[in-house]
Amino acid sequence: MTPLNTDGPRPAYPIGVDGPRPAPQPQGRHAHPTRPATLDRIGEADFHRAMLCQNIGDWRHEAVPRGPSIWVAGCGPSQAVSTALCFPTAAVLGSDPSAASLDLSAQAAGDVGVSNLSLRQEDVTHVAYRNQFDYILCAGPLHHADPALPLRRLAEALKPGGLLELMVHNRFHGFMASTFQQAVRILGGTHEDPGGNLEMTLAKLLVAHFPVECLMKDFLTQHPDVSTAGPADVYLSPIEHTFTVQSLCDLAAACDLEILSPGVHTIDRLHGGVVWNLCFESPALQQRYYELDDLQRWQVTNLLLGERSPMLWFYLRRAGAPARRRSEREICEAFLETPFVPTSVARQQFVLGFDGRYRAAAATPYPDAVRDRTLRAVVDEAEEDTPVGELLQRHGYSMSFPDVNEARLRLTTTAFPHLKAAPRN
Repeated sequence: MTPLNTDGPRPAYPIGVDGPRPAPQPQGRHAHPTRPATLDRIGEADFHRAMLCQNIGDWRHEAVPRGPSIWVAGCGPSQAVSTALCFPTAAVLGSDPSAASLDLSAQAAGDVGVSNLSLRQEDVTHVAYRNQFDYILCAGPLHHADPALPLRRLAEALKPGGLLELMVHNRFHGFMASTFQQAVRILGGTHEDPGGNLEMTLAKLLVAHFPVECLMKDFLTQHPDVSTAGPADVYLSPIEHTFTVQSLCDLAAACDLEILSPGVHTIDRLHGGVVWNLCFESPALQQRYYELDDLQRWQVTNLLLGERSPMLWFYLRRAGAPARRRSEREICEAFLETPFVPTSVARQQFVLGFDGRYRAAAATPYPDAVRDRTLRAVVDEAEEDTPVGELLQRHGYSMSFPDVNEARLRLTTTAFPHLKAAPRN
């Protein structure tokens, strides 16, 4: 493999390009998304694998095996490095069409000392992996291409029982960006070089001199510097494909995939939108809503909440997997019957400096304390011989399905990793 250029010492793992480099893409001109201020390493090697399994209601921690093969498809400048830190016993592959992103990934990997990461410059659309990965993380590539082909490639790359974590743009979140991109395409008069110099010039002029006070102008003022990575991706990338829950379900089915459950994204956590279930004051309306199956219920939530609905961040697997898909209600029922133990691990953070390098900071306890008083009491009393449902009832917690589901999300997931299912014989 041909080494990529890096600044500073080369990390001690294979980095390179297999096959011809893909044609330059707008997202390849920039390292995107913006690098995070910190990268984390958790002291317990199996911690994130267990929480990943719990995200989909697997209380035996069997959905993703120990020492998994992982592919971060469209890894950007940091996601593959973060994944390698989270899964230190895994073999992690990070792929991206952007050489700039891979150079920064290689530099960050050297900064934090990961040794289980390989990087390849490749486009998800053009890979040929078959039955290779236990877990695939993909948060981006389906935005900038015909989504059916890359999703089919992801499905083919999964092992028969593998897990795909997928993020696509919510149609109600990305409307302004996609309409601006279409306008720039038309003004540029060419589709041969999307995101090229002409479109960059046009985008800059529109942002600086937009003539009408309207929602579009409000949107443009949020990203005034077109030349930086984030705004360039918003304004100049090929016209984004956006989704509703229903259109994502339809696409998944066409690619022989099935949706298991939603994930909790960091953005949703910050804004409090961690659940996909609505509560109505009308009992009749509530009953009709909860008579829907999961996918129909989430679609109704997506349509009614619109721009306030959560990110479209879901877990999928190949259709026809040996184990039957469990509904959200079934996951909650198993949750109530499961004993848990509190988690308490050390977190080593690596902080991004002004020079663009990551450096270790002091280790701190992880996770932070639970904010909700009742749930905090449940965590404090959790023990391997007591089902968590018994603890919730002891403290007067509502045992309705939506409340139990929210407790599950806020106690046992990657976003809120306070409880770990106790080992079972």
